[in-house]
Amino acid sequence: MQTFGLIYIALLLCILIAVVIVVFHLMRYSLDTKIALRTTIIFVIITAILVILNFFFFTQIPFSDLNPVPTSPPTF
Repeated sequence: MQTFGLIYIALLLCILIAVVIVVFHLMRYSLDTKIALRTTIIFVIITAILVILNFFFFTQIPFSDLNPVPTSPPTF
């Protein structure tokens, strides 16, 4: 679980960086300020919902069942 947790934290950090870049470009290069604000709010809300759902489903993964510890040596 610890290795998967570190990988997941790295994934969340990458998602956060991507969100900041997208929000910057939505706000900076939009022709209309009202539309930029609306699209940014919609983007942030939908992204937050998806990240929260992703975190919820990630915490439900039974990691102990994915890689069971063998009780006896394999036979060939």
